[in-house]
Amino acid sequence: MTNVGIRRLVPIGFYAMALVASGCDESAPTSNPLMPAAASLDIVAGDQQTGAAGSELPAPLVVRVLDAAGNSVPNQIVNFRVTGGGGSVYAGVGLTNSEGMVQERWTLGDDLGLQTLQARAVDATTGEGLVFATFEATAVHPDSLVAPNTPGISTMPLSADSFTVTATWNPVSDASSYSWRGGSNSGVFAHEGEGTGTSVTFTAQWLSDSGGYWFCVAAVDAGGNASESACNSYAVPDSPPPGIIDECLEPRPGWIFCDDFE
Repeated sequence: MTNVGIRRLVPIGFYAMALVASGCDESAPTSNPLMPAAASLDIVAGDQQTGAAGSELPAPLVVRVLDAAGNSVPNQIVNFRVTGGGGSVYAGVGLTNSEGMVQERWTLGDDLGLQTLQARAVDATTGEGLVFATFEATAVHPDSLVAPNTPGISTMPLSADSFTVTATWNPVSDASSYSWRGGSNSGVFAHEGEGTGTSVTFTAQWLSDSGGYWFCVAAVDAGGNASESACNSYAVPDSPPPGIIDECLEPRPGWIFCDDFE
């Protein structure tokens, strides 16, 4: 009880003396350093989504504000304004965090097709209006099963003749599972599968003349109806593991011609 009373009864004069002492400290800064000026903005996530008209998009809009030197700008006010499609945003304005990033949620309008939204700011010094970036989204009929967004893909070397591929995509409302497929444009390598998760990791083959690799995923509802496919291409890892040339001396199942390898 005594300690609590002491905390509550500290004289106001004590704080006044502390403030005076602080003011007399010559080492104390006399003004706040100027924040770096916002010069550009990178779209981090949320662009090119597809959603049902009149519904909120599954992923938030994420942007990062940068100065002229490419450094993140914290505490920058960013406004989000719908410019096409008649939709709305949740907050409309946000303040960048220590990493220069800020997020917003976007609800599409009733118009089908392309809808747009801009991330904007006003230069605090000149008063100039700045349009940092334009987001685009596609609104489909509410009764249509929405396709996942373009899947993100990463690769990693695994062995002398293979590498792993990891594909991820956003969850889709009303989807009970996801069907995925892909392979090489040459047709030598192919794979497919279905599951309830929003990512998959599989093994692909090193092919010198594959013509490129591709991956597609579609949402499937409880009735077995599938959405349109969302596709992306991917390349082999930057550094093939040693020994890939020697493997041509011992063709393995699934290889059609040794000429498919360098």
